Amino acid sequence: MFEPDKWPQRKEEYSSRIIVSEWSEQSFGLLCLQEIDLGPGNDPRIVNVEGRPIILYRGALHDQNPYYLYDLSARKNLPIEIGDKWFSYGKNWIPFDDNGMLGAVHSLAPFRLLQINPNDGKGCILAEHRNSFEPRTAHDNFNIFRGGSNALSLCDKLIGFGHATFSPWRHHPFLWDMDVGGRINTITSTAFDAIFSCGYGIIDPTSLFRKSDGKFFLGICGSERDWFFDQRFVEALLPIELTTSVSCNGPAVDTSAFKNFPTSFTLVASDLQSNISTTIVPYGGRHSSDQEGFLSFGPFMNLRPGQYHLIFRYRSEALPSEECGWVDGCVCVLGSARSLGKLVLNGTRGNTSTAHLFIDIKLEQNERFSVQFYTNGLRPITFFDVRVGLTRADRS
Repeated sequence: MFEPDKWPQRKEEYSSRIIVSEWSEQSFGLLCLQEIDLGPGNDPRIVNVEGRPIILYRGALHDQNPYYLYDLSARKNLPIEIGDKWFSYGKNWIPFDDNGMLGAVHSLAPFRLLQINPNDGKGCILAEHRNSFEPRTAHDNFNIFRGGSNALSLCDKLIGFGHATFSPWRHHPFLWDMDVGGRINTITSTAFDAIFSCGYGIIDPTSLFRKSDGKFFLGICGSERDWFFDQRFVEALLPIELTTSVSCNGPAVDTSAFKNFPTSFTLVASDLQSNISTTIVPYGGRHSSDQEGFLSFGPFMNLRPGQYHLIFRYRSEALPSEECGWVDGCVCVLGSARSLGKLVLNGTRGNTSTAHLFIDIKLEQNERFSVQFYTNGLRPITFFDVRVGLTRADRS
């Protein structure tokens, strides 16, 4: 993983690769039969086009071709070429079977539909229309409603899952459908809260398929935050019910497998407060060069009683033998704070590192929890985030 301010300068330095895996369902679980390495790229989506498995994916950073399709049956990789010089390829396309052609929703808002010949990769914009509902994110100015899984034709509707991007470290799945008249509906489900509560701030839908017995499954890929730092990732196939009334009732997604996972969440530095002058750096970091004080503190929230593991991610220009500040978790009432444990921070020679702190918490009714990140101002320092994980739950 590369850091947000150290992007690869050449395609060869990009470590993300597209791996196609074939699995067999056995009595003991899934068995991997084979893997095919398609090379550098990202955001792969697979769709069945009249019995032909087609993989659509974004080319790697600095690749001469922005998008590719891979015909799994023919073992053929083709660059995609849309016949419009003004076309911006983007990513997160939503593929579907368009009567033997490869259809793809390029954008949900504005709604833009592509048609691609799976035999040569050449395509065109089939339809496009704008709508007045265009909420945009602050970090990239794109519409928050973005692509996700492939789409399926069901009951005269095109149905798929997308993700709503609220920040670089927060994605939430939603279901969308389009009827024969071109009308689009979107709806979400609180069932995904079970995954969010395990500390995965990003949940991206990646596949939607129906087995031979008629049961539907949604594939998801999750991470704690945006993909720049070492962190936990999760992939899962979730049973799901899709019916003609899905737009009214929402999708019934089975996330029960996550209910016994440990509870955790991530606090990003730029979302917290500061009492000194700081600079916000990509993505969500808070930086100070020479000021002493609280680089970040907050968020003054309720927590259930128990023991918590706090993992602070930071970077300091100081040497490992030099102190650069401290962190703690504390109990706050209006006007005062009581430390539950303090940890001295040392320099990291400009490399991103982590500091670990265990604390016990039992809040009274008028108390709230906060983290504090203090810098002594002697050397430049950047605080990125802190993961707060429940390691032992106590009775109230």
